[in-house]
Amino acid sequence: MNRREFLKTVAQGAAVAAASRVMSPGGAAAAPANRVTLAAVGDCIVTRKISHLRDPDFLAVAELLRGTDCVWGNCELVFADSRDVYPALKGSDPHVIAPAWGADELAWLGIDFVGTANNHILDFGNEGMFSTLANLERVGIAHAGSGPDLAAAARPGYVDSSFGRIGQVNCASTFPPYFSAGRAHPYLKGRPGLNPVRLDQKVRVDRKLFEQMKKAELASFELRGYNEFVSMDGDPFAKVPKDEWWFGETSIVAGDGVDFLSAAVPPDLSRVTDAIKVARNNSRLVVASIHAHESRRKLEQPDPFLQPFARACIDAGADAFFAAGPHVIRGIEIYKGKRSSTA
Repeated sequence: MNRREFLKTVAQGAAVAAASRVMSPGGAAAAPANRVTLAAVGDCIVTRKISHLRDPDFLAVAELLRGTDCVWGNCELVFADSRDVYPALKGSDPHVIAPAWGADELAWLGIDFVGTANNHILDFGNEGMFSTLANLERVGIAHAGSGPDLAAAARPGYVDSSFGRIGQVNCASTFPPYFSAGRAHPYLKGRPGLNPVRLDQKVRVDRKLFEQMKKAELASFELRGYNEFVSMDGDPFAKVPKDEWWFGETSIVAGDGVDFLSAAVPPDLSRVTDAIKVARNNSRLVVASIHAHESRRKLEQPDPFLQPFARACIDAGADAFFAAGPHVIRGIEIYKGKRSSTA
């Protein structure tokens, strides 16, 4: 489906939604009891103003969003004056920034609630992140996923809607390592950043190839002179499990055939699900969301960690799970009667 076809489809949905509203005796639209309309728009990267556009399909989408009880999105850029902040060192990943009016444009579009944990929130350092959060708050857009330390970044965010309070726990698995927020210490402040979900990723190879790769890595270890550390720190390989090793920066395991194994590390999974339980106790509807570029074979198929992670979030009390990041359309799973979208 191309962009124009997509917009027309959404526009038709807007007309259907408008026609199906329940009317009160006075003629005003009234939401059905115990029902909420929640829209998710994915990655929001608004670096040019959009409020002046008059394309009918675009305006129909905007009207559809404004007609819902709550609109969620991923705020994947920094709102700051580029003359006041400095770009972070990121390698090939681009920096994304918009002036403060970018937040006003999202509010005009109808965005109520955003996640801020992603691979761009610290594109312009701590100052850029704090400026982004301040501008979202200035225009009344609730947020979750980043903050001055790990406790704040992991904390649920809340928005009040006509349906009632809606909670969100937001995190990211795709980010530069230094974007991760850190815990506060009795003698130190915490590190500003995002709520991280680190992944335990391994490549499984057949046993013959495993032994060849292990042999090559040991030879490389010796060539780089790392053996000298053995005499000082003891044998670094003594506690490595029999069928596990690494090749460069890649962890490898021996097994049948080649495959990619991936799972969220337990402490990060626990931190996210614990926050969902808090949100469950303090809101009528709970959204869990993640920024995850990781895929399997092609972008449309998510990394193996994502479905178990999404299910764990729903088991903890989330009513819906949204994933954003790769800029493609992925599948939707109905798990225990609840929606899990890994797009």
